[in-house]
Amino acid sequence: MSNQENPSLGIQDIKNALSVIDHAAEQGAFKGWNTIEQVMAVRARLSNFVNFAQQQSTPAADTDDATEATLESASEAGEASAAAVA
Repeated sequence: MSNQENPSLGIQDIKNALSVIDHAAEQGAFKGWNTIEQVMAVRARLSNFVNFAQQQSTPAADTDDATEATLESASEAGEASAAAVA
């Protein structure tokens, strides 16, 4: 076994991804209605998740820890949706 840490993802990482999507959209990086719809659907899901996680969080210090466990469950469910979008 290797000594690598398990990958983790925090709310701030998702917020950064939302910013990247927004910037790319402003620059016209997405062409065609089908692509735009797919990107915006993913963006909406990420945004809804961030909003939900922030509402559920207790003190700010626990935000990343509390949402990382939720993210693991959500990523498993999201993998099936992502495959359907692709």
